[in-house]
Amino acid sequence: QISYLFTGGLTLPSDYTYSGFAREGFFQLLFVSILNLALVLLSLELFRNSKALKILLTFISGCTYIMMISSACRMYLYIEAYGLTRLRVLVLAALLAIAVILGGMIWNIYKKEFPLFRFSIAVITVVYVLLSLSHMDALIAKYNIAQRGLDITYENSYLMTLSADAAGVYADAAAENVERTELADEMLQDYFEKIRGYEDLGVRKFNLSRYLGVQAAERYEALTAEE
Repeated sequence: QISYLFTGGLTLPSDYTYSGFAREGFFQLLFVSILNLALVLLSLELFRNSKALKILLTFISGCTYIMMISSACRMYLYIEAYGLTRLRVLVLAALLAIAVILGGMIWNIYKKEFPLFRFSIAVITVVYVLLSLSHMDALIAKYNIAQRGLDITYENSYLMTLSADAAGVYADAAAENVERTELADEMLQDYFEKIRGYEDLGVRKFNLSRYLGVQAAERYEALTAEE
């Protein structure tokens, strides 16, 4: 991992695809993190507390951080090549949660009374809440359009599967005359027709995201009518 990070120039190894390289890195990290957690907790429980033991366990945890940085770099290469998706955002969130929990585990090595389990639950809860409030689909659409515009083909039509959260981003992109293909126009028409279906949901089924999506659909239709 150190060789790849510091002397490999972040280039893709031979016989690897971006997806295979990123997937392997994440599952390696997940396995090592679970193994490391078990090792640290068992060592603290079964062996006499000593300075040498703390140094050894800290070193092992530090090696896990190197794995984590490597996994994040692999995911960066993958996203640079193919853009963001919901699954890739979830992987980044998982990396963040693991990094913070690992920091708590290192603290637990030196402060045995540290409530590691409650800390871990709190970290996972906070990350989950932040994801829930982040308007993930809007972020995905904004990033991918900034990277590639609206050059949508059947092969990369993932953007058109996003929820109403992304509607405002598409309307703004159209208003800014972001370059788009004829196929992209057709797919956007289909997307906004689906969003229009949320107009008459009534008070009981009111959803703010869908309401804003309908407003974005009206803006998009007004822009296309002018064109």
